[in-house]
Amino acid sequence: MMLDALVHRPPGAGSITTLIPGFTYAAATVMKVCLAAGLISAVMAVAAQAFGSAPDATRARLWTWALASVVLPPVALIAGTVAVLIAQAPTGLTVRDFTYVSRTGVIVQSSVIAAGAIAAAIALIKRERPRLLPLFGLMVNGLLIALFWYLAFYAVGFDQDTWAPR
Repeated sequence: MMLDALVHRPPGAGSITTLIPGFTYAAATVMKVCLAAGLISAVMAVAAQAFGSAPDATRARLWTWALASVVLPPVALIAGTVAVLIAQAPTGLTVRDFTYVSRTGVIVQSSVIAAGAIAAAIALIKRERPRLLPLFGLMVNGLLIALFWYLAFYAVGFDQDTWAPR
């Protein structure tokens, strides 16, 4: 909704999906993976409570790297949106120019997701507790990186009908 309201469309441009399809599909992919990850993490938390393996509140401490690893994928949506809004700021952009605006948003999203994977690796190296949190963060971030790489949302000329040019 933020993009739809704030993007300055050139004359003859269609919807956000047709104007910046790579970014739109990348954002949708992140949302779908994050929704599934949220459901899985909720089930894991309930199971941990039920079977008594939840961390004791007196021993709990702030897990900075592990927490960052699971928080950064949803943050990638906001960072990518801000990048698109900044990249489209010059007036007079054509529809063709928006291919590069879309690519900029996808690269920013990818960078934030990569930072999440790095945070998960650091948490694992530092042996932060609970061990499952950084492992889960690494799996989610790794899945997103693999999907971004395979689906090539960053490709110049990405189209919603033909996908990335090969």
